[in-house]
Parts: sequence; structure tokens; C-alpha cells
Amino acid sequence: MLVSTSADQRLRSEVADGRRPTPEYLRLESQHGVQLLDWSELGLRSGHRSVARSLRHVLASLRRVRRADVVFSDGEHLGIPLAITMRLLRMDTAHVMIGHNLLTPMKCRIMRHISLGPHDRVLIHSSNQLRPIVQATGLASERFSTVPYGIDTAFWSPGSEGEVEGLVVSAGREHRDYRTLVEALPAGATATIADHSPYTPEATRRDPGVWPSTVERVALDPIGLRDLYRKAALVVVPVVDSSMPAGITTLLEAMSVGKAVVVTETTELAGVVEHGCTGLTVPPGDVAGMRAAIKTLLADPSKRRALGAAARDVAVSRYDVNLYAEAIARHLDAASNCGPASSAGSAEFSGAEG
Repeated sequence: MLVSTSADQRLRSEVADGRRPTPEYLRLESQHGVQLLDWSELGLRSGHRSVARSLRHVLASLRRVRRADVVFSDGEHLGIPLAITMRLLRMDTAHVMIGHNLLTPMKCRIMRHISLGPHDRVLIHSSNQLRPIVQATGLASERFSTVPYGIDTAFWSPGSEGEVEGLVVSAGREHRDYRTLVEALPAGATATIADHSPYTPEATRRDPGVWPSTVERVALDPIGLRDLYRKAALVVVPVVDSSMPAGITTLLEAMSVGKAVVVTETTELAGVVEHGCTGLTVPPGDVAGMRAAIKTLLADPSKRRALGAAARDVAVSRYDVNLYAEAIARHLDAASNCGPASSAGSAEFSGAEG
């Protein structure tokens, strides 16, 4: 498993001590026998993803790929160059790749010309992505399977911190529509935004021309972010319409902490939140709709509590990291055709998306 972060001893210690959530790649390693190749083994400790870094990672993996039963790429930033390289070198190792955002023109052109092996598969996080991806790439729909994303619901849990009246919280950098959130913020409310990300800071987003004094932007570690969620009156996940389930991590974290959420219902996020039951949804860019949803929840603490409790139940039962890792392991099993994942000879994993 080639992990696009540093899964070094420091990270493992922080996970073991409860200072950060358990990522799916550590679950795959500990529970399903998946071998990891992370940035620390490449001499890389920090930084953002880049084409050069991905190519370096792929080249470093090739010796292990030849020996593996199956190679897993948890992102097309590694999966596409790895697939091309494997075909050029005539490697027949089965390859499973997660496709986060395959609908860019360049990726579609490349995917149309990649020759996948007979057991290779592409995993997507939203079934609503399937039709447009199949049409754009020309790949058969049977090549794709939907695996819902997962987060550590034991870490992202409700706490005893009291809510701060009128506090609206949001988090994340990629594909965010903070302009709509700022314009929708009702009088008397304040917002705190954990506006940082280790992944693709150049991703499309909409910011206000001027950030008002009622909005604070912070960078937090996982415990700090969890504490912020717990203090929130509600959590808003405003995203621009895109071809991927942008905002899913923040959305599931907030639901798991038991918070009422207001979310932009893009096509790819449709169905995660049931409007009026586990949160409130608004169309992309709908300032009036978002303002009305925020005002409704700020004025009704009992409704917030009911929505938050229902959201927590859904997060635990459908989106826990253990369920996510188990689903991935089943696909690795099927691709390697060598029995249960826990008894497989080896598996390699590429990347990690947050």
C-alpha cells in the first residue's frame, strides 16, 4: 500500500494515544494484512501532493508491485501513472484504484487509453458518479464499484463541551463555497472556519471578497478540530458543485460528533444527509436557502439535538472506518482471487484522500 502521507512512528503513536483518528490504511494494515509504502520510506516527511512526488512514489513501488497479489491505489494521482507503468512493463498484478475526481478532461483522455487488466477495478465513493464517468472514459460500468467513504467514528465522537450560542463552524479548503456561507450568515451569528488541508490547496473554491470580522479562520490539529465541532451550535459544509463528493470528510466528521449539519447538496453528496431527518440540505450557491436553514437551526435547540443524534447514528452504522476498510479489503480479495484478504500473500496500497 503506497500511502500519500507519512505513516511514520509519530503518526502511529498519535493514533495509538488518541490524538488523531485512525486512517483506513492503518486498519487495512492491522486487520487485513496490507503492506504499506508511505512517504517516510521515500525520505519525505511533509508537503503537498504533486505530479513529481506521485511519479517518484510509483517508481519506488514497482519492485513490490511485481511480488504483490494485488496493488491498491487510493487515488487517481497514483493510480493512473501506476496503471500506465504496469502496462508498459507488462506487469499482470491485479490493480484496484479509487477514483476521486476522474472527470477532468486530461484524466478522461488518459483513462480512455489505459488498458486495464482482467481483474482491475475502479472504486468510487458515490454511485451518482458512475454514469458520467462511464460516458467520459469509455470504460464498462462493470469495472466500477461504489464504496462509501469512512471516518473514525470513535475519535469523532460527541463530548461534554457546551455549545457556544450562535457559533457556526465549517472546515476544509478544497471545493469550498465560503462566499455563500459568509453571505448567508445571519445577524448575531459568528463563524469559525478551520480553513486548511494537506491535499490540493489549488482546488477550485469561492471565497468572499472581504472576510468579515464575524468570521474567524483557524488551523487546527485533529483534537482541536473535534473540540471546535463539539462547541458548534451547528456545522455548515458549503461546497461548489463538482464531479466528486467534495466535503464528505468534514460532513461525516460533524455528523459523527453528533452535530446538526447544513450541507450543499451536490449531485455527488446527494443521499448522505436526509433533509429534515439527519440535517438540512440546500442547493449549490443558494444564499437565501442557506441563511434560512442556519436561522431555523440556531432558533431551535431541540431540533438541533434531534438532527445531531440521528446524524451520529447514520455515521456509525454506515460510514465508520472499519466498514470502509472491510469493503476495500473485499475488493482486494476479489481482484487477487486468493481467498480472504487477511490470508492474502500481500497487497500494496497507493495513496490516501482526506
